[in-house]
Amino acid sequence: MKKTLPIYLAGNIRKGKEEDHLEVWTEEHQQLLQRLLPHVTLNFLDPACRTDDLSDQVSVFGRDLYQVSSSKLVLVDARSKRGLGVGAEMMFAKVHRIPVAVWLPEESHYKRNRIELLGKEVADWIHPFIFNLSDYVAPTLEDAARWIKENLLLGKVVVKGLECAQEAISHYCTTQTEISLS
Repeated sequence: MKKTLPIYLAGNIRKGKEEDHLEVWTEEHQQLLQRLLPHVTLNFLDPACRTDDLSDQVSVFGRDLYQVSSSKLVLVDARSKRGLGVGAEMMFAKVHRIPVAVWLPEESHYKRNRIELLGKEVADWIHPFIFNLSDYVAPTLEDAARWIKENLLLGKVVVKGLECAQEAISHYCTTQTEISLS
């Protein structure tokens, strides 16, 4: 019997016809991942596939967090600009020490060789929330599948927990201010 891997698919959700252009998780992406990982049954937890009452905002929030907490991996589609929920799902995964892998192509919205931020040029930039909340950043979906196969499924991943946030705060205070947290 094949092992089952529940994967929460974080990314954009189309909210109407005006968002037909959005890059979202597709059946083709799921099929590709399953082909690349034939020795495991992938159970996709997709917040875009639902039958619950979308007018019940507490229930919608609860369902998404339930699915994140039920997963063994949060796989983030960060090919283009994302909404508020994706970052919250990533942080919630860290609270529960669930691995987060991010599909982040080179020279995309959240990853640049060079970028100007607040008048300063920054080289080799990855959005700080993606950089710090991810256990793996994959330039392609195939790279994400390879990491799942060679690392996650073999138990070779040291999963970041919420301590990554406290460590970042301490790093900031130590390197950028004269604030002491002691």
